[in-house]
Order: sequence, then structure tokens, then C-alpha cells
Amino acid sequence: MEDSNARAEARFDICPGALVVGTDGELGRVERVVVGADAGLLGLIVRESLPLHRDVVIPSSVVEGGAPDLVLLRLSAHDLDEYRDDDQITDAVRDVLWYRSDIPERELRYVNIQTTDGIVDLSGYSSTERGRQAIVRITRGVRSVLGVRDNIRSLEALSEAARPFEHVRAPGQHRVGPE
Repeated sequence: MEDSNARAEARFDICPGALVVGTDGELGRVERVVVGADAGLLGLIVRESLPLHRDVVIPSSVVEGGAPDLVLLRLSAHDLDEYRDDDQITDAVRDVLWYRSDIPERELRYVNIQTTDGIVDLSGYSSTERGRQAIVRITRGVRSVLGVRDNIRSLEALSEAARPFEHVRAPGQHRVGPE
């Protein structure tokens, strides 16, 4: 399930090479356009250029308008994050979850983290639903994360879902021990 909070509602036909203009002037040109499964804009990657002197990730939430050859932003050059490649984002998410959060190890032990085009895929299992929600919330706040796909299943929720089937037995199956 994709994180709907990170998905842009606006749809722009922005192409690589489009000029990016912030509140303080030209920022560079689009190197890459990142879109979600629904073809909605998630973000842009602008390669090192003047006045930025660095690569940046531009989340869709700051795009004011766009056309194939022009992107207008609500931010200045100083407001933008430095670009992180997917491996760096994955490492940053792991670091924050394991070493800079108060999430217990039992919640994180079976969680897998992978990043593709700035979208963090979380999968595996957490102990509780509350732990799953905390993992997703903290991941959303990591710099350069454009979106989160939450495929974590909590053991607590799986246990609840299995409860109606606890007393169902296959034909000929007998319970051993007290009823």
C-alpha cells in the first residue's frame, strides 16, 4: 500500500531537462522525474548546477506548477535537501529507526527496508500495530524520502485476523489436550 500522504494530487507533464525555477530564480534542470504507481508526480531530481552547487531532491509538495519544459517551486535554493541515492536513503532510514528512535528492537527485527527512486518500501513483520505505525511515521520524516510503501504486517493484527479460525478443525482432526 503506498503512502497517500506522500503522493501529489496535482499532475504535471514535466520532462527531464525542464528548467526549475524557485522563489529566488533559476535552480537548474530536471535530471529525473519520479512518478508513483498511479502516474502521479512524487518528486524531481535536479543535478548539480548553479546556484545550488549540489544535487537535490524536490518533493512534489513544493511544485507550484509545471509544464514539459518548466517547473515552478514554492521554495528557494536554500530550502532544498541534498540529493541522496537510494542506498543512502535506505541507510539513513535504518540509522534513524535502529539508533535514533525509541522503537524497541522486537518491532524492527523482521522489518525489511529497500528504496527505489526515493520511495522507501517497508516489508516484513512488526510485533504490534502501534510499532508498525511508528516505523512508517518515522520513515516518512527522513530527509530525501519521497514516499513510503507500507507492506509491514503486525503479528498482533495477524493474530486478531486468525482468531475466528482458531476452533475450526479439518475433518477427522482431533484436538489433543483439554478443550
